[in-house]
Amino acid sequence: MPLSTRNGSIFTTNAVVKGGLRLAVALPSLLLLQAALVISAHAFQQSDTDAASLLQQGRGYIQGLGKYDPQRAAALFQKASDQGSIEAMAWLGNAYIHGRGVPTDLAKGSGLINTSAEHGDPVGLRFYGLMYQEGVAVAQDLPRAKEFYEKAAAKGDVPSFGRLGMMYLMGKGVPQDRAKGTDLLKAGSAAGDAWAKVELGRVYMTGLSSRDRALAVTEYTEAAQAGNRIAAFRLGRIYQLGYAGQKPDMEKAAHFYSLSAARGYPYGQLGLARLSMTGNGVQKDNVYAYALLMLAAEQGLTQAELYEHQLSQSMSASQIAQASILAQKFKARASQDEQSPPDSQE
Repeated sequence: MPLSTRNGSIFTTNAVVKGGLRLAVALPSLLLLQAALVISAHAFQQSDTDAASLLQQGRGYIQGLGKYDPQRAAALFQKASDQGSIEAMAWLGNAYIHGRGVPTDLAKGSGLINTSAEHGDPVGLRFYGLMYQEGVAVAQDLPRAKEFYEKAAAKGDVPSFGRLGMMYLMGKGVPQDRAKGTDLLKAGSAAGDAWAKVELGRVYMTGLSSRDRALAVTEYTEAAQAGNRIAAFRLGRIYQLGYAGQKPDMEKAAHFYSLSAARGYPYGQLGLARLSMTGNGVQKDNVYAYALLMLAAEQGLTQAELYEHQLSQSMSASQIAQASILAQKFKARASQDEQSPPDSQE
């Protein structure tokens, strides 16, 4: 059965990803070697203490490695920080900056991140760079952001490669250098950073630096398999419209829209709703589609509101009431089991 709302799963399809060829990319060997050595050294130095265990558990909850639970993550980071973990201090500070699991407190958050960065912690350095890049709790200063990202990257912080890469690609805070930016994204992607894979996929798809749509699909697929909802949505579009060298495949489109929708991405919810309205790749189900449109519209997606209004014209009051109940069930179940971490996991 292509799609079911009765089997205990919020979004389920019978489509599977086929192929999945992993392609090697040329990378600056010195950059990767330096990162690998630093990461290995960091892992070796990390003793199996209570603080290290608490930190690892906290990162799992905030990065969605299983259940996304920011409240539990913040509590674990606090305990690890109390036991002397400098990295946990950075994660706790970031939680306060963004109000994830704790009340938003920019002063407290920036203070914790600053302390972590002063101790040379790579995660603290990255978060400090992010503060300067976005102008949160400090005045925006892109050259300063670059400085902290470079320090973090030099210490083996993988997400900082992607952050630096995008700065060079777009010429923000640094002279534009698309080749260097692409190489940094490749480094982040090769080290497993899903956000870097998404951005590298966009580079390959749009030809911002070099066009290779087959590689774009590979990057998006790997990011989607790692749980990135934006990558899953983009794959859904690729398979729905049949471009980037792929034949139209509505079951695959529904599969990837489903992954994106399950993680709360409004565009994924809209994509899956439209397929459900027509029965392309999934069972035709207006009640299910309307519930998805409600969820997307609640997040401010105007296009979803338009489809919601259009679909309501062909539905009875009873069907709309069923869809409302279904949408609430989706939200309740997501809050317990399938909440989605921030797309960049910052």
